[in-house]
Formats: sequence, C-alpha cells, structure tokens
Amino acid sequence: MHLITWETQFSPFGDHWGYNDIFSIFFVNTQTGWITGDWGRITRYYGTTDVEDDVNSINQFALSQNYANPFNPSTVISYQLPVGGSAKIKVYNILGNEITTLVNEYKPAGMYEVEFDAEKLSSGVYFYQLQDGEYTAMKKMILIK
Repeated sequence: MHLITWETQFSPFGDHWGYNDIFSIFFVNTQTGWITGDWGRITRYYGTTDVEDDVNSINQFALSQNYANPFNPSTVISYQLPVGGSAKIKVYNILGNEITTLVNEYKPAGMYEVEFDAEKLSSGVYFYQLQDGEYTAMKKMILIK
C-alpha cells in the first residue's frame, strides 16, 4: 500500500532567510509548471518532470495554448513534433501581418517550448502559427498591458 501525503515545503525564492512557503504548483504539461510562494513570488519550472518521458510516445503534432493567456509582457508556447522536421513558429497581429519568427530550424521529434516577449507591442489579439512540413496549426493569444 502506498501512502500519499502532502506537507509544507520550503523553497529559496531569494529572501534574506533563503526560505518561503510554496502556496500553489500548477503544471500546464509534463515540462512546464508554475509555483507561487510567500511575498508574491512566482517561478516557472521547465524541463523534464519524469525520468520516463519517452519521445517515442509522441505520436502526433500538437500546438498548445500559450500560458499565461492573457499575458503581459511574455508568454510560453509549447508544441510537440512526432518526427524531426523544419519547424517554424511565427506570430501575427490581428491584421495578419507577421510580427516575428520565434522558431525557424530543424527540430528532432520531441516536446518543446519557446518564450514570446511582447514588451514592445501594444495590447491586443495576436496569433501564433506552427508549421512543420504539411502540418499547420494556429492559436490566438491576448496581450494586456
């Protein structure tokens, strides 16, 4: 029988004592999570959370909804590729004009994330698009300043 319990953990978030209570942990996928703690501190975890993550288990293309959404001034876009290929992620404004290219390179099969920094952009609706070979997907995101 396995007994699962929760207990208060302390984590160094940079205060002069080196410890703060963790209030909340939220993972948007197996590689990206957010932790909130004392003094309004928020941190983002990204990386493998399971030593048994297996690229071979990825059997389809996927473009996830950005997190956070709405966002200010940056957000994270996650995607997965079942086979290696030339991946492109572009951001467009509401008029369809290309704003920037976030990814434009060969990527082996796997799960990825890229950060989009919109510090110099105005509030509004933007779109991001993943293209890899014949696969194309697009999602909407909202920047609020």
